[in-house]
Amino acid sequence: KNIERFFIGNLPDRDLASKFFYDNIDYSKLLDDNQAPIGIWRSKDDIIDLAKETGWKVEFYNMPKNFYSSHYRFDVILIRK
Repeated sequence: KNIERFFIGNLPDRDLASKFFYDNIDYSKLLDDNQAPIGIWRSKDDIIDLAKETGWKVEFYNMPKNFYSSHYRFDVILIRK
């Protein structure tokens, strides 16, 4: 109730999943599988929609380039006042 900022880090980006998975496999079912090792993949648009539904504003941040999985992950800060 009193939280105004909430950080969610290291989210796998659904729009960049092809940069993680090998070309020769069908990974489409893994993107929505909460039991998969990486969990559910969400696009930035998915996060925006979830935030709007729950009264949050969103700021996106790219992972540092030297982070090993920066090419398919992002960070989010949710803001509510």
